[in-house]
Amino acid sequence: MGGRIMKLYEITSEMRALDELFLSCIDEETGEVKDDGVIDILEQELKLQLQTKGAGIIKSFKNSEAMLNGIDEEIKRLQALKKSVSNQINSRKEYIVRNMEMMGITKIETELGNLSLRKSKSVNIYDESLIDKKFIEIETKEKISKTEIKKAIEAGENVQGANIVEKNSLNIK
Repeated sequence: MGGRIMKLYEITSEMRALDELFLSCIDEETGEVKDDGVIDILEQELKLQLQTKGAGIIKSFKNSEAMLNGIDEEIKRLQALKKSVSNQINSRKEYIVRNMEMMGITKIETELGNLSLRKSKSVNIYDESLIDKKFIEIETKEKISKTEIKKAIEAGENVQGANIVEKNSLNIK
């Protein structure tokens, strides 16, 4: 047994064998143990193996828990980075649109691609409390459906709390 660390199932098997060995070392007539020295040595070795294996299992669990916490933190960091990069992209697009509009340019052609302005319409919710319930999509929380509001306004319906805002958006190909 000395030298290598046994697997948990091997330790369990050895403990069963030790129990059988212990029972076989008992004199059936007197009930006395014939040779308890060997059994004590085996039992101590198995307990040591079990403690070593248990420590390894605890270490493995702690490492896994630490890794899980690290993964959670990395996810949060990457989500924040994603939001930051997305905001930068949107700011750059708005900057380019403003400058193209000020200069009266609707298209810029380059070797890498084209930048062009196109008319688009989006719904601006200026007061959510005035939006009719039929425009609210129900999920786990209330969410105003800008798509339905846009359809209603374009169909001539007066939607309190919302209007259509026309603006240029940047199209990158």
